[in-house]
Amino acid sequence: MDIHVITGHLGSGKTEVAVNFAIQMTEHLQESDDSSTVAVVDIDVVNPYFAAREARVVLESHGIKVAAPSINTTTAALPVLSGEIYQFLHREDHVVIIDVGGDPAGARILNSLYNYLRGKNLHVYCVVNTKRPFTSVHQGILSYIQSISAASRLPMTGLIHNTHLLNETSVQDICQGQELLEQVSRETGLPIVFTAAMKDVTLDVQCIGNDVLLMERYIKPPYVL
Repeated sequence: MDIHVITGHLGSGKTEVAVNFAIQMTEHLQESDDSSTVAVVDIDVVNPYFAAREARVVLESHGIKVAAPSINTTTAALPVLSGEIYQFLHREDHVVIIDVGGDPAGARILNSLYNYLRGKNLHVYCVVNTKRPFTSVHQGILSYIQSISAASRLPMTGLIHNTHLLNETSVQDICQGQELLEQVSRETGLPIVFTAAMKDVTLDVQCIGNDVLLMERYIKPPYVL
């Protein structure tokens, strides 16, 4: 069993990354004749309007299972996680992708799963958008990584670069963000697992030396039909 935990600050685009990563993972397993099932565990109780559960139809159309808290409990002081979430964490034939809330408060929900995650083949990624105020500079990124690791009790194992300004994202934005995140990677020893960007801008990017995740947009604001 592989478990991939995807966390990141508000506005990092981590949920879009998680959904696209799950779809790409499913396609990769199918191509390699691996019978493992991909499951997305949505424990984002910080901003439920931009959570992976909003892409449930798309995910399930790819054969991906989805588990999330009840919509009636996501705003509670102590959100209740469904039994299905715990079941997925015990399935050896599953590749599990966990979408975590975007700040230390969200990471504390992840902390509640600590005993279920301990000893598993665990990967914990921090999604970084260098166009957000608190992660636009080197020290801000380091502080955020440290706060998430402390709140969740799980050490970070990798970085995901996802610099964007929604529809205004330019190739220059991505290249500048890449340079900053490579600096953080060198200092922390955390590898950049991949750089994520929408297909229309990524195709022109020449500054990326690591893997690239070409994304479709699946997560939309509630006011967009």
